[in-house]
Amino acid sequence: MALPTVKKFHHQSYTVTMADISTASSVFVTIPFRGRLVAGYVTIQNAITGSDSALTGKINGTAVTGFTGTAAVSGSAAGTVFTMGTPTAAYDVNAGDAIELITDGASSTTAIATWTVVIHHY
Repeated sequence: MALPTVKKFHHQSYTVTMADISTASSVFVTIPFRGRLVAGYVTIQNAITGSDSALTGKINGTAVTGFTGTAAVSGSAAGTVFTMGTPTAAYDVNAGDAIELITDGASSTTAIATWTVVIHHY
């Protein structure tokens, strides 16, 4: 049996819920300490249809380079997790900074989405 990947002690995750990934919208989460955005995930509560939705993120209005993803119609179902790309630049946060998590809403069918961001704190 393969061992699970152990997250580092200095990583903290934050979760926020989006009412509908199939409607162009944003949700925000405030980070209470200095750190770096290192990962992101989106979990949908039911299948989406139509087209894939593009997912992106910003910190205080500045796009995070590499932090993009796709909520794909193919194979989507309740509990499907989509992984955001690894941030490569503009990924540092200070205490009180807001991370904006965005969907372009291109998919159809209302689906609640839970976003999780992982911050490496200093």
